[in-house]
Amino acid sequence: MRIIKNNYFLFKCVSKVCPLYLVYSCVYIIITGAITYANLILLERIIDLFSEESFILNELIIYLLINASINILLLVVNNFYNIYVKTKYKFIWSSKISEYIYNKTKILDLDCYDNPKIYDKVSRGIKNSEDKIFQSYDDLISFISSVIIAFMTGFYIVQSNFILIFIIILQTFISFKLYSYFDKIWYDATCEQENNERKIEYIKKTFYVNKYKNEIFSTKVGNLLLNLKKETTKKINEGYEKAENTYLKISVIE
Repeated sequence: MRIIKNNYFLFKCVSKVCPLYLVYSCVYIIITGAITYANLILLERIIDLFSEESFILNELIIYLLINASINILLLVVNNFYNIYVKTKYKFIWSSKISEYIYNKTKILDLDCYDNPKIYDKVSRGIKNSEDKIFQSYDDLISFISSVIIAFMTGFYIVQSNFILIFIIILQTFISFKLYSYFDKIWYDATCEQENNERKIEYIKKTFYVNKYKNEIFSTKVGNLLLNLKKETTKKINEGYEKAENTYLKISVIE
């Protein structure tokens, strides 16, 4: 239920900020599914030609040309969506969501910034709002597209073997549950490391803020900060190691 709620939140965000991007995504899913089904039909026709007693070369050439045209169309659709559409709406999303987050942070009470737990959430929201939500939406679209392709393949196969469509649906469901479990572990890891990641950002910022320049280069503060950065980075890597090991196990199981 929580997964459905989170995915609904993604669609709701994108529909408000970039409604046309949602339309493009739906069209992309439909086209990829239809082309997959068309390719399966053509492949069967080509195989049938070789099993017939009277082999007709002209028919084979026609089928191959149609197949090539369909795959060129799929290539064009993929490039248009993944290169042009994604890039265009990523900038639109970034611009609009940054303004939205800025307006939200302006109305926060100062007490929120004094509370480490609340400020960790605010910091994580600001940091992840531009890239993570957009990336999560793209991952969701890729997953739906894969499910549609699997369903189209299974629908075609089920005409001769019901067991195969059951296996395809089962595998898709298991993959979804496994990666949902991994996403939960990764999210928990990012929450745990938010304080350390903010510490890294503070250290990095100190080196290029003009008013700290003299202290950094004339004292040992710079070395101390670098050592602190190394220690903090090590803690972050150790914190994410568990999630990465889980991902490896999930990949092997799948």
